[in-house]
Amino acid sequence: MDIIKPGMAFGKYILKREIGRGGFAEVFLADDTRLQRQVAIKLLRKDTTNAWEDMKQRIKREGEVLLGFRHPHIVDVLDVGEHPVHGPYYVMEYLQGVSLDELLAQGPLSLLDVFLICQQLCSALHTIHTHGIVYRDLKPQNIFMVEMGTYKLVKLLDFGLALSPDSARMTSDGTVVGTPFYMAPEQIMNTKNITARSDLYAMGILIFRLLTGAFPYKGESHMEILREHCVGTPTLEHKRLDPSLQPSLRWMLEREPDKRPHNAIALWEGLRRVLVGLLGVDEQRHQTGDDLPRVMIHTDSFDSSSPDFQFEHTEQIRKDALLNELSVKEEDMSRDSEEILFTEPSFK
Repeated sequence: MDIIKPGMAFGKYILKREIGRGGFAEVFLADDTRLQRQVAIKLLRKDTTNAWEDMKQRIKREGEVLLGFRHPHIVDVLDVGEHPVHGPYYVMEYLQGVSLDELLAQGPLSLLDVFLICQQLCSALHTIHTHGIVYRDLKPQNIFMVEMGTYKLVKLLDFGLALSPDSARMTSDGTVVGTPFYMAPEQIMNTKNITARSDLYAMGILIFRLLTGAFPYKGESHMEILREHCVGTPTLEHKRLDPSLQPSLRWMLEREPDKRPHNAIALWEGLRRVLVGLLGVDEQRHQTGDDLPRVMIHTDSFDSSSPDFQFEHTEQIRKDALLNELSVKEEDMSRDSEEILFTEPSFK
């Protein structure tokens, strides 16, 4: 198979340079020759030939799923196509900013930053969940922070592992895929029982990670970490985590899915009350949007069956809400980005 390189044409798009790479795909910056704009194109890596047919279906499905969404916190897919040699590809908006993983490399985030990120992520998750889609791979590497001047706009990327109701599973029953540090117990032990609440479990892990730089489950290997998710107890005591957040995190990290928040809006409403209190913001002023820079979900007349939300942006920053950054050096957890595939284990 020919090597993919800058200057190649994919339809009306001319590749410029590689800007990202994952387990089975790579992303190129490209020029849209018709509309005279820059875009990003996701296409199959040349070294996935052993699973070429499976990967072709996976990237095609991912593009088709994303093409149906228009949401401020989900990456916009603009076009899909198929190259005669290199297979399916899809075209996305070109985003400028940094991944959440890159931000974390500088240390744990402030409480205010986590507040803003969680609010936007919960909106994105609830929207895909109401369409019957389970994201299945929530982690910092798949969350992009777009620079918008006075604030950062969250964009959820990479739906390669997502489960959609109108498409076949891309892995056979009994096969586990995901990133070990963020996987819910049912995602490990019983893949047939994966639901939207599996993403809410991952959200609990993510929040703990953002605030502390650590993980609530520890192990020396992927298998040890997976076992902890299934039979262990999360360690939520940490010098950077206020004790008042522990009940919310335990709620998200319940081993039984039915005991977790019933949807992302319920998760956010419970978490928001605690975060607002910790930030010292008056609840009524917070609801009117007078205090914090945020993207607000209006829930006064919220219909849980509808993915439609209203959004408003405010740019006033309450300086006394900013927490002093602590310089905490945590253990190197670079392994948290690794996706794995294996047969369902049996932990007792």
